[in-house]
Amino acid sequence: MIFATDKAHIHESSYDEMDQLVKLMEEHPGLQLRVEGHTDSRGAEVYNQRLSEDRAKAVKQYLVKAGINGTRITAIGYGESRPIASNDTSDGQNRNRRVELKISYEN
Repeated sequence: MIFATDKAHIHESSYDEMDQLVKLMEEHPGLQLRVEGHTDSRGAEVYNQRLSEDRAKAVKQYLVKAGINGTRITAIGYGESRPIASNDTSDGQNRNRRVELKISYEN
């Protein structure tokens, strides 16, 4: 899931993907989710840390509002510390403004 510059809200274009995740979690109650928020390197490091946390929390809130138990979801922000692309280009910055989902299974 990609986010706009300086934004933490989930864009409507991601709703279908989010709804698929809700369905998956409903069908598999043992699934646990780790939501990891990230930013590009523009802006102050402290601000980017908070923004990445807000992005992860936005995903968690969406899932909880859809009926998923919040205890199954961990939201964490990494700020600009884990880029997947160069921050020297706009394409790279776009790719770094993201949330990654890590799924695990617990009996």
